[in-house]
Amino acid sequence: MFPNIPMMLNGMPVVLDKKLGKEVQSRTHRKKRINKKWSKRYGVRFVPDRNCYVFDSPYGGKQIIMHPTVWEVVRLEIGQ
Repeated sequence: MFPNIPMMLNGMPVVLDKKLGKEVQSRTHRKKRINKKWSKRYGVRFVPDRNCYVFDSPYGGKQIIMHPTVWEVVRLEIGQ
């Protein structure tokens, strides 16, 4: 039913997506002009999304999508 998805949680397949998150500026400044310069100088960093999303699967049923770091926390909590 679900291709190549070995992880299950409550009967729903878990899909891990490393791109689930957003990029935030490393350092910010209250002035727009300085903030723009700081964005070029210090760059951005990736912050993973800490939420789990449940979607209807194209194969029928539902699937859970989350970042791999969130899956590690969930896996330790449920003892899997």
